[in-house]
Amino acid sequence: MNDIEKRIIKLADLIGIGTEDNGKELAELKGYAEGIKLILSDLEKTALQLSPETAEDMALSLFCDMMSIDYILSDREKRELIKKGFLMDGIHYTNGEFEEKLAAAHFNAQLSAGTLTLSNSAEQTAEDYKRLAEIIKNYASPNLFITFDGDGMTFEKWDAFDFMFDEYDKLNFPFSMLDTIKTEEL
Repeated sequence: MNDIEKRIIKLADLIGIGTEDNGKELAELKGYAEGIKLILSDLEKTALQLSPETAEDMALSLFCDMMSIDYILSDREKRELIKKGFLMDGIHYTNGEFEEKLAAAHFNAQLSAGTLTLSNSAEQTAEDYKRLAEIIKNYASPNLFITFDGDGMTFEKWDAFDFMFDEYDKLNFPFSMLDTIKTEEL
């Protein structure tokens, strides 16, 4: 009984739903069976997108974004680099290393329910924000929501860092982070 339509019709027979040929109930049951087949097909396709071996199009692009892999590579090359990225060969994380790196860049962090909230532990410099971008890239998990505990930095403050637009872009901070950096001086 692997065929969905046969199973649905058999179940309908067992509970007394009419399944005679050309009946309205049979047509409805066949429609349900087709809907279930479509759903199962979509679930199978979705499951294939979760692996770098079988991911395509948007899913493969998301893996590449997560691992900072160049789009001009062939799909085979991308898949190999993604697999290497997941192996994280040669990377040894020690307990507290993330926090130590943040402290060196003058930041503190608090993690709660998938949200990492950063706060200033001293006056930041442009170099501190560059270090923070590297720390996040190398240590933070991709599903972590990262924000600051402030109300957004003023344009005057950003100008004081003497950043050019492409340097802001290279930080790769989402707007939710930029919008919550503290404005007041410590």
